[in-house]
Amino acid sequence: MGCVDSARAVSKLCPVGIVVEGMLSIFCRARAIAVVLFFASGMAHAAEITLKHDPVMGCFLHLEGTIENGDQTKLVEALDEYANWRQLPNARGNRLPRVQNVDPWDLPNVPRVCLNSPGGSYAEVVRILDETWGRFATAVASDARCESACAVLFMGGTTGNGGTVDDNLGGRVLHPLGKLGFHAPTLVVPDGVYSSDVINQAYATAIKSISRLINIQDKIDFPRSLVVAMVDTPPTKMTYVLTAGQAIDWKIRVAPSRYPDTLTRLGLWNACNNLRPLVEDQLRREVTDIYAPHWDGPELEVSDAAFGGYNGTMKLRVDRNADVICDLYLNEPPDQATDRHPTSAGGYMGVTFGGTDDALRLRFDPYGPSFVTRDTPLSRLARTDDFDWEILNVAKVSAPVTRRSTGFCGVISGARLADYEPCTETVVEAPREDLSSVTTLTYTWPSGSTTVAEVQSKLGQSWGFEADDFRLNGSRAQFWGDGMPDEGDDGNEAGADTACLRFTKDQSQWCPTEFWKNDRTGNTFIYIDAAGLNEALEFGGL
Repeated sequence: MGCVDSARAVSKLCPVGIVVEGMLSIFCRARAIAVVLFFASGMAHAAEITLKHDPVMGCFLHLEGTIENGDQTKLVEALDEYANWRQLPNARGNRLPRVQNVDPWDLPNVPRVCLNSPGGSYAEVVRILDETWGRFATAVASDARCESACAVLFMGGTTGNGGTVDDNLGGRVLHPLGKLGFHAPTLVVPDGVYSSDVINQAYATAIKSISRLINIQDKIDFPRSLVVAMVDTPPTKMTYVLTAGQAIDWKIRVAPSRYPDTLTRLGLWNACNNLRPLVEDQLRREVTDIYAPHWDGPELEVSDAAFGGYNGTMKLRVDRNADVICDLYLNEPPDQATDRHPTSAGGYMGVTFGGTDDALRLRFDPYGPSFVTRDTPLSRLARTDDFDWEILNVAKVSAPVTRRSTGFCGVISGARLADYEPCTETVVEAPREDLSSVTTLTYTWPSGSTTVAEVQSKLGQSWGFEADDFRLNGSRAQFWGDGMPDEGDDGNEAGADTACLRFTKDQSQWCPTEFWKNDRTGNTFIYIDAAGLNEALEFGGL
């Protein structure tokens, strides 16, 4: 039964009631209602929890189907059965087969559960996390999907205290080709007239249900940014974990994945800079600078490790503290694929604040997404054969870094502002293995025509002042920027302050402006970012 059908059925049973589409079920008594969050599902059958070994994902239990009331009890029973099997592997009648070449005592004390579910009861998921958290890890295989309530359950996966086995077979693991999707609730009101008390009761109950997740958010390590993304996604849509940046920010292991066969400077650069959201999360504050914005070359080193593998260190700047080191150890490729579990991490990483004995050190596990750019699709990290070690070429696999903004474009010709209109800016930075980059800036006018600029520079460099080569529409160009582009002696051309006044409706000449002067035509293209303009106006008290 779909969401709409469910709502109609409930409205027939309860003339007075409010359904939260895809998330709420209603039980009515007389003229009162009680609301329980319920995520949408496209499958009618209830969840089945079985003991079964998945050698690729490292699972020993499987949950498939719609999550319903009572599944917490079923999960506890399955976990108890696994625990008994682990202690008495030869017990007669046990449903879990012996794992080939694995001593039962080496199995994780916290088993991984493979999830394949379209959703279900949100209240039951919160109950599982509240009462059973810490007893299971989670995974989503390549041919599985875990959406809505299931995705929340996935985030409850933990790592046990059974040593290296639990480190390798713990946490929450998403196959690069698996589907993990989040969305939020909304209220659907069937035809009828309702009192304000009924509406307020339903709304308050729904908010209280969401607050239950927030109350256990720190306990299960559910990132705040993911809570925001989930709440911002309507139930008619789905936010899937598709990119390396999403997986890293939301603390999701992606495996089995490809890894570099050696540590390159670009791989180290990506890995250290990709840690910014995780560092912020652990420090519980925003990191204003994670590396120096102006540099002649990154302070990083890569070398062979003494006992195999590769070491790398990179200096960071965090909150203007320059004594911060990111270090990474990358495992060398195994001699045989069986030497390392398909879902094992690629090594280990750390960020150290200060050089004293009591220095703060944060530890992280690098997986395939760590070594590529944040916009890289997870699908690019998948192996042809999950059991075979496959090499990751960082520069070739990494997607260009893309960002977009809106603002105002203008053209200064003949010492006057000849054209000015709202426009959009799309910036695409393609990194290279030698830590250089090519940045393409495309400005789209309302008519659909474009102005294209190109910059060759060092990766992460403030190229506006230090880049090697600038081009505008294929011709060499000069570039500069100014926060108050008047027509004085600072190099700005006549027409710049006119643009500022027009874009700010004669309020101010304060507007951060980028200038691109075409050497061939002599014309100057300008771009004023809307967000930067608003900040400038606020700074000026306007």
